[in-house]
Amino acid sequence: MARKVFFSFKFKEDNWRVGQIRNIGQFEITNEFYDHAEYEKIKLQNEFTIKRWINKQLNGASVTCVLIGEKTHVSK
Repeated sequence: MARKVFFSFKFKEDNWRVGQIRNIGQFEITNEFYDHAEYEKIKLQNEFTIKRWINKQLNGASVTCVLIGEKTHVSK
């Protein structure tokens, strides 16, 4: 049975890495935002709206995968 996975990562720098993991086919992905325009719209919102969006993405996930890249430590 596939696990429901939420990926947390710095979009611009690490999106390609997430794509590699998603393509393995072992996961049921809960946060499927392949549309870069949606991400750009979300990141311009206030902190409360961003947190609410993340919580919505986490709903139903049984696993959270945090991908730590070179610049993750400077990400809010």
